[in-house]
Amino acid sequence: MAIYAFVRGRDWIRVPAVFYGGMMLADVFILIGEEAAGIHADPDFSFVFTLNLPWLLLPTFLTFRLRKQHPFESKI
Repeated sequence: MAIYAFVRGRDWIRVPAVFYGGMMLADVFILIGEEAAGIHADPDFSFVFTLNLPWLLLPTFLTFRLRKQHPFESKI
């Protein structure tokens, strides 16, 4: 359903996508915090952070893209 909504430019996907983005950001921040300073901290944190960077950037971009009321309208 989500792929259909993004391909066809349906506005109803906005709220579920923003919730998804927020949940993913919260989860990844928790995981990165555990890897950085938790009980099982990784000695090579830069490598772990690099691997988790797409999991931070995609929900950030998604939330930023869908912040408008009608995100799929063209500006023409």
